[in-house]
Amino acid sequence: MPQLSDDAFAVGAPVLRIEEMERLIAERVEPVAGVETVRLRAARGRVVAHDIAATRDLPPFDNSA
Repeated sequence: MPQLSDDAFAVGAPVLRIEEMERLIAERVEPVAGVETVRLRAARGRVVAHDIAATRDLPPFDNSA
């Protein structure tokens, strides 16, 4: 069977050890420094500060898929 190009496990690079991955995350990810309210158009690339709950179910019926 041919290999899928979007297979997450078909990476040609070596697998990183957990300690190395944790170090890379600590180096590259910064905590959120503060909270501010902006219009939706200005929100691109930002992080949501609070949970957002849907006002209605979508789809409006049980779906096990």
